[in-house]
Amino acid sequence: MSEPPACEVIDPADASNCPKGHRCESCGTEHGELAVETTTNRRLGTFCLTMCRRCAAFGQDVPIALSTAMRLVEQHLEHLGECYGPSSDGPRAY
Repeated sequence: MSEPPACEVIDPADASNCPKGHRCESCGTEHGELAVETTTNRRLGTFCLTMCRRCAAFGQDVPIALSTAMRLVEQHLEHLGECYGPSSDGPRAY
């Protein structure tokens, strides 16, 4: 049996490994400059969203269903690395 990976402390707001989508997840626009932003739900954790500059600058929370937010948190943990994904027993990035 192999040793588990050595996990390090991470910034849950780090979006450097998060994939960028094709449209803004707030307003739906597909044109303009899109970027990956992170947001934190106090109950669930941190997750990433693709947003246009206008929506990201507005700072308004994106309305998301609870089940979708839970899925996005799990996906973001996978983006943070193998120590933080759903199958790890390592520290959580909440």
